[in-house]
Amino acid sequence: MSTLQSAATPAPRDGGEVRVALIILTHDRHRFVEEAVAAARAQTYPHLELIISDDGSTDPSLLRLLDAFEAEGLTVLRHRPGGIGASVNAAVHAADATYVMRLDDDDLIDPPYVAEAVAAAQADPSVGIVYCRADFFGDVGGPWRLPDLDIGMILLDNLIFSTALYRREDWLAVGGYDETMREGREDHDFVLRILGLGRRVIRLDGTYFHYRRHDLGSVNAEVGESREALIRAHATIFRNNLPLYEKHAEEFWRRLFLRVDEANDLRHRYAALERLRSRAPGAVRIARRVRVGAHGLARRASALRRPKTP
Repeated sequence: MSTLQSAATPAPRDGGEVRVALIILTHDRHRFVEEAVAAARAQTYPHLELIISDDGSTDPSLLRLLDAFEAEGLTVLRHRPGGIGASVNAAVHAADATYVMRLDDDDLIDPPYVAEAVAAAQADPSVGIVYCRADFFGDVGGPWRLPDLDIGMILLDNLIFSTALYRREDWLAVGGYDETMREGREDHDFVLRILGLGRRVIRLDGTYFHYRRHDLGSVNAEVGESREALIRAHATIFRNNLPLYEKHAEEFWRRLFLRVDEANDLRHRYAALERLRSRAPGAVRIARRVRVGAHGLARRASALRRPKTP
C-alpha cells in the first residue's frame, strides 16, 4: 500500500507548540502554484512546516519556481513520478509534525483554516479528521454543497475533500495513501481507513477551502470518464476497507438501494425525454441552448432591477 515506515509522532516542542506539516502537491503545472504557496504562508497558525512535494516534474517554468522557493528556505521534495499517493506519503514521512494537511497546487485555503482545525483536534483526542465548508472558484463558482457526514453515504461516495487535517500518527497507522491507486479515488480510500481506526470527524463552520475549477483536469475527473477505471478504484477501496463495510453493512445497503430507487424514479419520470433524445438528438441540443439563453436573460434582467448603490 505505502512505502511509509512506522514512526512515532513527534512530541510538542518546548513551549508546547504543536507543529503542522502543510504539504503542497505539484506536478508539471506552474500556472497556480505561487497562489497556493501564498495561501499556505498566509495561515495564522504559527507552527507551520511548509513542504512542496514535486512528483517528477519536467516543466521548465515549474522547475524555476521550485528553485526559487528552495532559495527562499522552503522545503522542496523532488522525486521520481509515483502518483499522488507516493507524493503525499514521501512528504509525510519527511515531516516533523503532529498534524498533516495536504493542499493541491491549484486550490486555496483561507488564513484561519489550520489554526481552527488544530484547535478542534487538540480539544478531542478521538478526532481524526477536521475539515471545513468549501466552495468553487475559477471557471465555475459557488458553494460546494457537500452533504453532512453519513457513514452509509461515505461508503459509496467520498464526502470529505483532500485538504483536511489529519494526525500524523493515524497516517502512519494506516500506511498512508495506497500508492497502487494511480487512477484516482485514493482520497476516498484514505478517509475510510482513518474512519476504520474509530476516529471521529469534525467539520468547521467556516468556508475556508476553495476548489479551483479549470480546464487542466484532474485524475479523479479522468477516472470518472472510464467505467472500468472506476470499477477498479472502487474495488480497491472495498478490499482495503472490508472491516468497515462489514461493520456498517446495513447502512451501506440502505444507501445503495436508495440510490437505485432514485435512478429508477428518474428513468420513469424522464422516459419520454430519453426517447426524444435517442430519436432526435438535434432537438435536445437546441433545447439546451434555449435554456442557457433564457438563464442568461434572467440574470441580466435581475441585474437591471437591482437598485444602484451610491
